[in-house]
Amino acid sequence: SSFVGDEIEEGKFIVFDEDDVQLPINQYYPFDLPNINDTISTSDFIIPNSVSSIYKRYVKFYGYGNNMEVTGMTNFTVGQSAVVNLVTLPENPTSNDSVYIQADFFDQDGINYVDCINETSHDTINMVNINNSRYETENAIQPYSPGSHIYFHFNIVDALGDTTETETTSYVVSGPDLIIEHIELSEFEDQPALKLLVRNSGTTISEACDLIVYDHSDTTFINSINVAPLEELETSWIYCELPMLHNTLQFKAIVNEDQISFDEISYYNNSIISDIYTINMFEIDSSATEISSLDSNLECIIPEDLFSETSICYINNIGSKEPLNQPDIQNILLADGTYSTAYHIDTLNPDVLADSLGHFQDNKTVTLQFHYHPTDSLTQVNEQEDNFSVYRWEEDYQKWILMGKEINQEDNIVSYETNRIGIYTIIQNLDTTPPFIEANVEGQEFTQSTSSNQEFTHGGYISKNGIISFMLLDSNGINVFDNSLSLFLSDGTVTNEINSNQYALSLTQGNLTNVPLKYALDGLTKGTYQIVLDCQDVNGNQKSLDIEFEVNDEFDVINFANYPNPVKTVTVNKDNAGRTRFTYVLTDDADKVSIKVYTVSGRLVKTFKNLPAAVGYHEYPRVLGWDCRDDKGYYLANGVYFYRITAKKNNKKVEKTQKMAILK
Repeated sequence: SSFVGDEIEEGKFIVFDEDDVQLPINQYYPFDLPNINDTISTSDFIIPNSVSSIYKRYVKFYGYGNNMEVTGMTNFTVGQSAVVNLVTLPENPTSNDSVYIQADFFDQDGINYVDCINETSHDTINMVNINNSRYETENAIQPYSPGSHIYFHFNIVDALGDTTETETTSYVVSGPDLIIEHIELSEFEDQPALKLLVRNSGTTISEACDLIVYDHSDTTFINSINVAPLEELETSWIYCELPMLHNTLQFKAIVNEDQISFDEISYYNNSIISDIYTINMFEIDSSATEISSLDSNLECIIPEDLFSETSICYINNIGSKEPLNQPDIQNILLADGTYSTAYHIDTLNPDVLADSLGHFQDNKTVTLQFHYHPTDSLTQVNEQEDNFSVYRWEEDYQKWILMGKEINQEDNIVSYETNRIGIYTIIQNLDTTPPFIEANVEGQEFTQSTSSNQEFTHGGYISKNGIISFMLLDSNGINVFDNSLSLFLSDGTVTNEINSNQYALSLTQGNLTNVPLKYALDGLTKGTYQIVLDCQDVNGNQKSLDIEFEVNDEFDVINFANYPNPVKTVTVNKDNAGRTRFTYVLTDDADKVSIKVYTVSGRLVKTFKNLPAAVGYHEYPRVLGWDCRDDKGYYLANGVYFYRITAKKNNKKVEKTQKMAILK
């Protein structure tokens, strides 16, 4: 029987054995039972025969209503005394609680007395009958620390003097359990800080306590901050401010050190150790100043009034950065004996910068002076090449980008004036090869590249809405940053730079060696146009591609011819022996294009259908020329023939006729 209230409409009882296996169907079938007077009851379960004369069974109840479900469980024992409805008072004991235990005890011969055996302390506590079958420990179990498992069992003596020792059960003492899950160097309100994530993984709310930060190497105190109470499973980001630091440090943070504020379930997880940081911070006011890296490889010369307000800046050594697919650069030995160390130059207050890219206000600059090794023989030889340069790191694409240089070989210094924060180093640039650019119009059969300086054939007609595709290639990578790509369109009178949001770049990390760029013409009028693409690679080599093309508002076929003409057996190019190709230029897209070949008497001998119909220059056939066979497969005889091209667009048809000779 189960009291369920009026919101549960029906339910069922299911019996399980001691291994939590549901009894077989032939012993018990769990019918849904109705709610009668807020109670669901059954009386049709008969204790089945069993191989064992002493055993325990569990009864689980599942109740269902329109808006809620409930579950419950009890047990019964066959052949010995039983204990059910066991509870602790309070239900979830904490480290401050003394605990009483209550339970119902039954025996068919009646109960004489019951003892509770505290297995943890080895104490025996008398159970006092408080109501019918209900018993309670006469004395409370003493408080234990959070997370403690308190084990106990009962000795039940029936009226005949027989004793039943129940199985061991337990309760767990509730309590908080603080864990520091994350630590990183950060900033808070424009001040250096450690950012930490604290979680209460315990079963009760934690009290307020302190989080303390030490220098892990010598346990020197750095700072502390109060952590507010946390509910169970609640997390909180904590910012602990740091002083101005100039050192290589590893931090250790401890929350509720030595459990001084309260006891916890576990204490081993109350501390965390950070990564090793090289921290080099400076307060920059309106004065001109000079700041240096900790290893003295880099000086940063700050002008007056760089920032609109006093700000904290830093120059942090972050080790080496290995780029993806940049083979033609070489690290340089710096003054302290390390190779091309990277330095992160930044401010904790982004509001003093001009934009999200980190530029300084009013295009102001700071001077970076890198010191390379003054006595290393190889470094001194390499400096004669005059290719030591300052590079900036692009994290998203894992590339070093050449910024510039001013080399002082006498003082072994490479300088550069930069107008933005970032990660910088010096590298030897061995790359002297400019990028390679290919261009084509989608759907048209011509290409221009910077390698062959090939001109567009036959005037380069392009549709007024044509799409020009460029492929920029460089073994070290194309520089796609800081407006290094420029695209211009000119009609011969006015030249306009095309905004970057008007063309499409396809970029992926590690693949700046092949950069596709697409630009769609936007309804150009008839005329001659010029489009210019300027680019450079990540090592500063520049390249420009200049394309001239025609846009025609009239549909026509021009430059219709065949080659070679006449067709001969012996040719300069052996692939043309006994063959010829047709060439033509469409001034606009056609719907259909065909070529027909006739004898001088007007007999049709060959038809070519479904020829390329896009605007621009075309050759047909593309691979091997026509072998001068007719539609039946026979070779045409030597002589003169006429051929006619027909191009159709909407309701307009253009036809052009030419003459060729076959002399085999």
